[in-house]
Amino acid sequence: MLGETESETLTLGGIIKAGNKVLTSTGKVEMFGKPRFRMSRMLEVAQPGATEIKVDPTDLDWAVNDKIFIPPSTLNHTHSEYRTITAIDQGTITLDSPLDFYHYGTADSTGDTYNGIDIRNEVLLLTRNIVIRGEDRDGWPGHVLVTDFFESDGTMREGYMIADNVEFTYLSQKNVGRAAMRWEGAVGSENTVSTITNCAIHDGLDWGLSIKDSNNIEIKDTVFAGWRAIGVAIDKTRNVTFSGNFVGDVKARKIDFTGMTIDKESCVTIGGYGDPGKGTTNHDIKV
Repeated sequence: MLGETESETLTLGGIIKAGNKVLTSTGKVEMFGKPRFRMSRMLEVAQPGATEIKVDPTDLDWAVNDKIFIPPSTLNHTHSEYRTITAIDQGTITLDSPLDFYHYGTADSTGDTYNGIDIRNEVLLLTRNIVIRGEDRDGWPGHVLVTDFFESDGTMREGYMIADNVEFTYLSQKNVGRAAMRWEGAVGSENTVSTITNCAIHDGLDWGLSIKDSNNIEIKDTVFAGWRAIGVAIDKTRNVTFSGNFVGDVKARKIDFTGMTIDKESCVTIGGYGDPGKGTTNHDIKV
């Protein structure tokens, strides 16, 4: 997606501010990439300075030049790392640069010790063979919008998107709440269900995902990494499934506010930005 901050903007139906540098779906958009194995876990501890990590090799299809995301092991949420694979032998991965932080791993799951929770460090694949990328120009990335639209003759176009194993990167426009991927006013019907599965949505200057005034959306087994203020926001919606996803590396935005204004921050927020009394209904939310 190409363009600059001051490029011409779009408003759809007089209501939805599409902005500029945007891929908009007011009908059906389908994208299917090559299936990839999205996540493994570390089998050994990796100390700062390490140039190799060892992960579970089961079903692993990762290759040289693939990009990976290594989230924190500790309580310090800023200790995320991004690396490129330069060599791989079974589950032993050589990184393009040494690690900056400690990451925990062990041969066996810790589920029996921690009430079913495996605390071994996740390692997530970011690379896909279909890539939707915003142009890196003047600090103004692109974004993706799914919405409904009324034609001049009154015909309603129902917007929805189906994406599987697609990489979305350098998206979301800073300080204006235009998330990398945004469903807004996509009410649709039971025949227009959006599904995002096993995708990698990473590295932007604002929110990762925003679903507002929209229905019938399934987000599953997808990684959201590298956002500002909000990783995922779900507001005033119905029939949304958010399950098996990983949300991480969400940092504060650099905005100077006056008075008592506070910029909310969260990996996932549900109903945190909606109008009072207009919440979310009939959802299955399992991060």
